[in-house]
Amino acid sequence: SVIKLKGTRPKGEIITTGVFPNVSIGEDLEITGKWTKHPKFGEQFQAQTIQIIEPSGIDAIVRHLNSGIYRGIGIKTAEKIAEFFGEDTMDVLRADPHRIAEIPRFTTKKSQEFVDDWNKHQGSREVLYFLHKHEIHVAIAMRIYKRFATQTMTIIKNDPYILAQEIWGIGFHKADEIAKHFEVDPESDT
Repeated sequence: SVIKLKGTRPKGEIITTGVFPNVSIGEDLEITGKWTKHPKFGEQFQAQTIQIIEPSGIDAIVRHLNSGIYRGIGIKTAEKIAEFFGEDTMDVLRADPHRIAEIPRFTTKKSQEFVDDWNKHQGSREVLYFLHKHEIHVAIAMRIYKRFATQTMTIIKNDPYILAQEIWGIGFHKADEIAKHFEVDPESDT
């Protein structure tokens, strides 16, 4: 991907290249990498690791909720949610997204859409963080998630070698490295 980020540089905008997991407008990122000079497009930051920072503070929470991830949540609704739950909004929603229905004038349909979107978004995030923690490059992590979705963690813990059979770009050698992260016995039959 090629994305434009607001950063701490004097210009304020940073053109960044790399493989980004489900990044949405308004999210805060911590990126490591190196500066490069593209012959046609100029200075760019080539991302090597990407971590999405959970929003903290009312403004960040509103930006996240209004990012377009959640159907029917515009700026006014995002502000209403953040005002209702305050600084604890993300913790409340992570613990029980159904609590969104407590907000006055939130219809059953709108509440259910939010819960569905929240669960889908959180599920992919959890899997991608899990894979990143085990030093699986984000490009490969995305392929793994697309294949196994929310079952990814269970499948890899039970049989990491399935990755060599099911995921393009992962051979036995890479699956063996991944298995070591999960402390699978090298003499195991799995």
